[in-house]
Amino acid sequence: MPCHEGEEAGIIIEGQLELTVGKDVYLLNPGDSYYFDSNRPHRFCNPSNDKKCRLISCTTPGNF
Repeated sequence: MPCHEGEEAGIIIEGQLELTVGKDVYLLNPGDSYYFDSNRPHRFCNPSNDKKCRLISCTTPGNF
């Protein structure tokens, strides 16, 4: 799983998101939010084969 300098935060708008941070796994639904230090190994996964996941995501520092 990748890790990098900074922080990440977001909120789920539609669908579900499986978020893994270190050894912890979270299943997030619409209205749920997340925040973590990006130097911890992490990954994002849409657990559905047929439904889209929409979210608003923020990272710092900006990398684009």
